[in-house]
Amino acid sequence: MKGIVFVGCSFTHGHGLWHYGDFSEIPSIDMDDCNRKYALVRYTSTRRFPRLVAQHFGTWEFVRDDYSGDDEDSIGILNKMFRIDKRIYYDKQPDVYKFEDISHVIFQTSYIDRCSYIYTQDTKKRKRISELDEQYVVSTLLEWGFDNIEDYYKQLKFQWYNEIKEMFLLLESKGIKCYMISITNDYLELIENDSFIKDRFIKINYQGIEFNTISELMEYDMSLIIENDYVNLKNPPKDKHPSLECHKIIANSIIKKIEQNG
Repeated sequence: MKGIVFVGCSFTHGHGLWHYGDFSEIPSIDMDDCNRKYALVRYTSTRRFPRLVAQHFGTWEFVRDDYSGDDEDSIGILNKMFRIDKRIYYDKQPDVYKFEDISHVIFQTSYIDRCSYIYTQDTKKRKRISELDEQYVVSTLLEWGFDNIEDYYKQLKFQWYNEIKEMFLLLESKGIKCYMISITNDYLELIENDSFIKDRFIKINYQGIEFNTISELMEYDMSLIIENDYVNLKNPPKDKHPSLECHKIIANSIIKKIEQNG
């Protein structure tokens, strides 16, 4: 049976969903130091939207073990798991699959400022601007050919959008259907002018309204954020990730897209 691969950041991983479990000890935000970490991880994996989607289709899902992440990591994971391109690689990802093992890839795009700038295209040498000492930021941007930070981010979006599109094209040539769902509006302008990705972009349906991004959805209904979910949590933690209900809404939108488009 073919599985579904979900790549993304903490939204895909279901950060904070452990608060909905009946645990006597629950960490406020980070569960790394909690001695019930593995139970919380197991619980979370059954409640997040990747499990809900896979369960609907009677199959299994892949989600990497780590929390957080960005589009660069997601490309690296796909490169590693299918042995595609070692120039952008995610070394922490141990799993390797054959193309014929997977039916779909759901690529959840994250915050573009987390990604590295690719300053040498042939080798994919890159650096995150956040890793630079503050005193070198301006000189480095000038070295890369940017006069201002706005042009830098515009090019950064263009780079990683193209990396995602190239990955989709390759995977689809191998028989894997690819879809994109986004937290932010970073790529929306590029998507609007690209029929290939536009056809594969998942909008989120809620209360008869269609939302372009997860952030847009949560801004519309703040109770879909964990820290505002007073209906299902007595004392919600200061956690701005999607609530349990929000994961269900996202899952339903993905399911609908797959059912309509294959």
